[in-house]
Amino acid sequence: MFTASGGVSYIWSNGLTSQTINMTSANTYMVTVTDVNGCSSSSARTLTVIGQPDAGQDKTLGCILLPGGNVSLFGNGIGTWSAKLGNPGSVSLSGQNQATLILNNFTSEGKYTFVLTNDICSDEVEVEILSKPNAGIDPAAVGCFTSGTAVMSGSGAGTWTLGNSSSGNATIADPTSATTTVSGFSAAGSYLMIYSNGNCSDTATIVVNNNCACPIAGNTIAAPAVVNYCATANGITITGNAATPISGTYSWEYSFDNTAFVAATGTNNSKDYTTGSLSIGSHRYRRIFTTTSGIPCSDTSNVVTINVFSNPVTSIAGNTEICAGGSSTFTASGGTGYAWNTGTTTSSLVVSTAGTYTVTVTNANGCTATSERSLIANPQPNAGIDPAAVGCFTSGTAVMSGSGAGTWTLGNASSGNATIADPTSATTTVSGFSAAGSYLMIYSNGNCSDTATIVVNNNCACPIAGNTIAAPAVVNYCATANGITITGNAATPISGTYSWEYSFDNTAFVAASGTNNSKDYTTGSLSIGSHRYRRIFTTTSGIPCSDTSNVVTINVFSNPVASISGNTEICAGGSSTFTASGGTAYIWNTGATTSSLVVSTAGSYTVTVTNANGCTATSERSLIVNPQPNAGIDPAAVGCFTSGTAVMSGSGAGTWTLGNSSSGTATIADPTSATTTVSGFSAAGSYLMIYSNGNCSDTATIVVNNNCACPIAGNTIAAPASSTIVQQPMASPSQAMQRHLSQEHTVGNIALTTLLS
Repeated sequence: MFTASGGVSYIWSNGLTSQTINMTSANTYMVTVTDVNGCSSSSARTLTVIGQPDAGQDKTLGCILLPGGNVSLFGNGIGTWSAKLGNPGSVSLSGQNQATLILNNFTSEGKYTFVLTNDICSDEVEVEILSKPNAGIDPAAVGCFTSGTAVMSGSGAGTWTLGNSSSGNATIADPTSATTTVSGFSAAGSYLMIYSNGNCSDTATIVVNNNCACPIAGNTIAAPAVVNYCATANGITITGNAATPISGTYSWEYSFDNTAFVAATGTNNSKDYTTGSLSIGSHRYRRIFTTTSGIPCSDTSNVVTINVFSNPVTSIAGNTEICAGGSSTFTASGGTGYAWNTGTTTSSLVVSTAGTYTVTVTNANGCTATSERSLIANPQPNAGIDPAAVGCFTSGTAVMSGSGAGTWTLGNASSGNATIADPTSATTTVSGFSAAGSYLMIYSNGNCSDTATIVVNNNCACPIAGNTIAAPAVVNYCATANGITITGNAATPISGTYSWEYSFDNTAFVAASGTNNSKDYTTGSLSIGSHRYRRIFTTTSGIPCSDTSNVVTINVFSNPVASISGNTEICAGGSSTFTASGGTAYIWNTGATTSSLVVSTAGSYTVTVTNANGCTATSERSLIVNPQPNAGIDPAAVGCFTSGTAVMSGSGAGTWTLGNSSSGTATIADPTSATTTVSGFSAAGSYLMIYSNGNCSDTATIVVNNNCACPIAGNTIAAPASSTIVQQPMASPSQAMQRHLSQEHTVGNIALTTLLS
């Protein structure tokens, strides 16, 4: 719409004579204005027709959890997007200067209007947001289903309902309250709560437990007056208290000798219980009371124990025959209390008079049993005093000094054999002892006996000489040794036998394995450790004696456990330190004799390790040398981070990446080019450029400044031209339309303003 001013009559180039005309076609329009004095002037204005933008189709975004949601609007034509005032909430806009507008994070439900405008023309599109109600987090678990309450933590408008998969029924206090309470659960389990606003819904789950206090009281049973019996018991009644509530059933359980409780036999569902015949052992009883209405639960009573103890198994030990003047000790067993027919109340009774002795034994449980034992007294012979000690067992003689009738025999505990000159003589002599030691002489009349002891010494010179062994030429070995011969000297006298003994790692000597009774000895396979050998020579005639040789020790030392540590891969120009361990001396295949070796050349490195015992072992480690990329020198500093470009000067194969310590992000034109360019810096600062081939890397640093020129241009204004108007009317643009001024033309002294709507 063009409006002319400055006169009282108007003639347009299209023939119209109104002050304001409507145009729809692009063209230049001329108007002639005449004032009240008949003076005229002309003005022209050009109309440009700009294309109408298309904001696209209205959209609906359903069931989103606010704040949230995202949607794209696809416009057509050049323009700028904006959110119209009066929308129900806020939303994030991305791509406002592009045809596609991305919307994120709506804060409220409702209809949002967005405008696509090109400054002259515009179009609107509507997005309707349907929010998803929030059921909140699952409430805390309910302890008891019959009395517990769950508190919901929803938000937003909605209505609560109980899901079909729930374990039972429940009461929702206020279905339209986001934070309603739920109670009255019909059973323990899981309850699905659905919060819906008609279009969308969310769920929360209530876990309901059966942690309900059981109402049972008074479920106790009383022990009978007597609970301990001996040998057997039968028909013992256990009285029970009447438990509450009355709506319940009784059952009895039984345990024998502390085994697991099982259902008791006989009458059940009774508050009292009578036992059957009870064998020896511990008989435990308890009662179970189970409710039949209300909270389903059971209660177990206290335990009553009836013990049936065995009678003691009593016996009397002790010699039943004694010799005159002697005594025997009768010892009763099987109990804790004893009563003899003599009046004695100890377990043992010393008896010396022939006769029968009876004891009543009581055990710890009060049960009793009786036992008896008889004593016989026989006449006693006299062996006399011990004879004088014999000096040398091979030649000495002992003279006995017995009295009365009897016969001498040699006791089994004697150290060897001997010759009794006249066994029936009370004063016989004894000689021909086979060995030094103690000889027990028994003088017996058939029922009773007496003893005397002959001490026989070895005060005889042992004739053994030359019982020595020689160490082999080599006594120290590494890892293992086998078949080593130890040579022995021939001992005298020749009538004797050799035996060899062995000790491993200083343990006690034991008989050596393999060939024995030889003056020499050859070992078997010897493991790591200290192996000691010695030889025993024993006479086989004359004075019986033995002699132990000197000790020969053969050592088998372990080889060292050699190892090499250190990095096995380096970058060209670098080095690694290989460190050997496990010994006291080291020889590398390079000739080095230290434990550590600095290596920089690819290849295998071998070290021979020797320990303190002279044993050796070898270890090997290889070094890989990877090529080293070159990041070049740091590029020249970039002046302006928004427009500047850095040129890298690397060499060799590699890939450029931006280090984490960089001040922002940047664009690497060709990451695999050693001389790539870097631009598009997001901020001024320092950017670490890493040039890596996968194994090795090098770095260069780009310093990026904020020396950026302000990009604004053309921000100038011009002073109006000076002019004098005489008797000519001046057309002026309508003040109400100046906000859409797009073009001005002047013809003569008449100004014409074009308004576009």
